[in-house]
Amino acid sequence: KRQALNNNADFDVVWQVLNALKSIDTEFGAIVDGQRNIIDSSKIEVVCVTNKKLNKKAKKNPKIIKSKPTKPTPPVQEVFDFNHDEILEQEIRARIVKRVGNRREWGDWAEDVGKICQLQIKHFNDVLKDPTKTKSREAFESFKKELKATLNDSLTDDEIVEMLGQHVVTQPILDALFTIQTSEGTSYEFTKQNPIAIAMTSMMDSLDKESMRLATKSLEDFYRSVRNRTRTIKTSADRQLLIKELFEKFFKAAFPKQQEKLGIVYTPIEIVDFINQSVADLLKKEFNCSIADDGIHILDPFSGTGTFIARLMQSGLIPTDRLPNKFEHELHANEIVPLAYYVASMNIEGVFHELCPNEVYQPNKVMIWTDTFANNRQSSIFNTTLGENNARLAELNRQDIRVIIGNPPYSVGQDNANDDNQNDHYAELDDRIAKTYAARTEAVNKNSLYDSYIRAYRWASDRIGDTGIIGFVTNAGWIDSNSADGMRKCLTEEFSAIYVYHLKGNQRTLGERSRQEGGKVFGEGSRAPVAIVFLVKNPASAERGKIYFHAVDDYLTRDEKLACLRKDRSMAYTQTNVIVPDAHGDWLNQRDDSYAKFMRVDGKKTIEPSIFGTNYSNGLKTNCDAWCYSSSKKTLISNIQKYINTYNVEVKRWIESDKKEKIENFVRKDPVNISWHSGILPKVKQGIIGKFEPTSIFKGIYRPFVGSFVYFNRLINQRVAK
Repeated sequence: KRQALNNNADFDVVWQVLNALKSIDTEFGAIVDGQRNIIDSSKIEVVCVTNKKLNKKAKKNPKIIKSKPTKPTPPVQEVFDFNHDEILEQEIRARIVKRVGNRREWGDWAEDVGKICQLQIKHFNDVLKDPTKTKSREAFESFKKELKATLNDSLTDDEIVEMLGQHVVTQPILDALFTIQTSEGTSYEFTKQNPIAIAMTSMMDSLDKESMRLATKSLEDFYRSVRNRTRTIKTSADRQLLIKELFEKFFKAAFPKQQEKLGIVYTPIEIVDFINQSVADLLKKEFNCSIADDGIHILDPFSGTGTFIARLMQSGLIPTDRLPNKFEHELHANEIVPLAYYVASMNIEGVFHELCPNEVYQPNKVMIWTDTFANNRQSSIFNTTLGENNARLAELNRQDIRVIIGNPPYSVGQDNANDDNQNDHYAELDDRIAKTYAARTEAVNKNSLYDSYIRAYRWASDRIGDTGIIGFVTNAGWIDSNSADGMRKCLTEEFSAIYVYHLKGNQRTLGERSRQEGGKVFGEGSRAPVAIVFLVKNPASAERGKIYFHAVDDYLTRDEKLACLRKDRSMAYTQTNVIVPDAHGDWLNQRDDSYAKFMRVDGKKTIEPSIFGTNYSNGLKTNCDAWCYSSSKKTLISNIQKYINTYNVEVKRWIESDKKEKIENFVRKDPVNISWHSGILPKVKQGIIGKFEPTSIFKGIYRPFVGSFVYFNRLINQRVAK
């Protein structure tokens, strides 16, 4: 029947008629464009015209209408007899969406938006490089100075231009997504009220006033589909679902590098509600105060789409009569990604005005556009509306924050230099990690301690001061990893109580262990294990570093884990075990100290007797294994020759250039022909021409028991250890 529907030419007329109807009937158009896969039967009823004689059973079916031809008709191509065939009826209603509607998946639109965004970025760069556009360049330099004070001082021109390019194509989405109804019954356009949006638009106009109009025109079908979707939003739950879809399907596809670099993952509502309720209960238990009390300042430093603050207001934990004061003075949220900042601002404003409809509208003071890790404390007089944002940031820095909640970014850094997507560096914060977590660890490799989520723990531990509660959902790797032993020691010393709700989900394992870990609560957003953690600083407590631990059962699916959170409601009601750490800072899988009595294998960093004495090595580190290893000698030779040829082209380009650009930005990123890394980039800068060395091919072992050919050469290899 589905094949008949595909091939039936009579239905071409149906699609033409429906398209004509859509062009003149906006209500019908909204119904068709606003559906995902299928139109509800309550909105469009499907009826059938047939030349078959109706049987008794069919006469009872009101969807079947007998045709009455006035003259003989030729045989029809197909005869449809619905006769309680709900599957075929659904197929027709789904086909209407496909053939008549302009609804496309967010991911499909995201690809178009991403391409147009890149064109805008190229256009802005051309304007800035144009020697005749001196006023545009001056305006950009002034804007850059303000942005560095707003976000962080390491911002590059390319990053700022990328923000502007994203703003061009996303501003109409923002205007379509949310409309705030004021107490006077009027509505407003968010981007004309928000200080960040105003500043970005003003800067764009300085570069090219026509750029936004051209971009929005080419994406008009997309913006129309967004407006149609927003017509179906009736409740806050509908809005949260739309935001979730926007981030999970649109943002990841449109701006994948930024999503990966900043670890952008949408937090399930069950986790958000559990954290909010737990923090409120722990405040009562530890400090005998309410989260709604005066003076209890609450901060979400990695706000994303604003879900934590929005759900906190909706939870009832803050009574409605106290909410306006809390909203005005004591709720705070930071976000670094412009698009996320906008959505969070609208989301929070929308929830507040739903709960307090009689409040006079004004742009919220909750959201601040900034880089939380940068610890911006600059006070300057600004020319644009960014000054309003930065004044709020300065005020926030003066507040005594009592509660910090949220989902910190998950990102340890880029896989290779070709990604051109390295994490930012934060001198002050990273120095704190070096003097605490890293200084206390027994591990040699400490790189993972500078993962974004570990930075979040360090930053929040310092920001909370002497009194308060931190509630985070993060990667759980630090709980039992060797490199985080120093971090665990610091936490038990700095906090009076630590609560852990372990959701497992480590899918970087295999076989039975992977099945035991169960489902990933963040879906495709993370393959790492996940834990909800509460850190309490109570100077009046007689105890220090007491660890309360709960883990979900093995083999649970994602939905079953989220159901556990709904059932437990709060950490205060969850049954826990008390963990006593050992002297090494181990919480789980505590080591057996009897192994310390065995003879060491190597003598590294010790004068104790060892089996191999001082014979130890890191071995070969190529940082481009895919090029330098192969089971086929012929393939290896071909790969290395291609690599060196590409490298030499870039060396010659560099020699002939003005050498003003950073070498990592200068070289062309082409993963098909080369993989850049920190060992070879300086050689480009030095102008070293490479050549293939046949004598550098050796037999090696890439993995235990797997023989391979390897190119062992100091030009290409990042580190050649003996």
